[in-house]
Amino acid sequence: MLEGNISMAFNIWILINTQTGPVLVNDQRILTLGGGIHLTLVITDNYLYGLSFGIENIMGERAPRILKPDQWYNVTGTRNHLTSDYELYVDNVIVRGATNDRVLNMDKSIRLAYPTVNAVNIDDFQIGQIGTVNIF
Repeated sequence: MLEGNISMAFNIWILINTQTGPVLVNDQRILTLGGGIHLTLVITDNYLYGLSFGIENIMGERAPRILKPDQWYNVTGTRNHLTSDYELYVDNVIVRGATNDRVLNMDKSIRLAYPTVNAVNIDDFQIGQIGTVNIF
């Protein structure tokens, strides 16, 4: 994995299972790259979920109520360190874009379905499944 202030992209397949009981209050971390970039499931209700993509310890850009249960989604996140642009795509359609010029010093850690120790009000990814993950 590259270190330093990098441009990067990830692609991940995710599925949220239908919930029969009450929804957990906290959001759930899907992917954390280094200490810098995260993809988080935004819990809204039992029928629609959202995604948050951005810098660790900053809430990130939220795209609420875009995922339905029991359907696989292809989620891609990109970051360009030259322009400070972040983009989030679901099934090849851009759903969120943002700019944040914070320098990210990535380390070599990758966390799948598990938040970093610094994440507040975020749980492990518990209500879905993760398919293929690609990081570029």
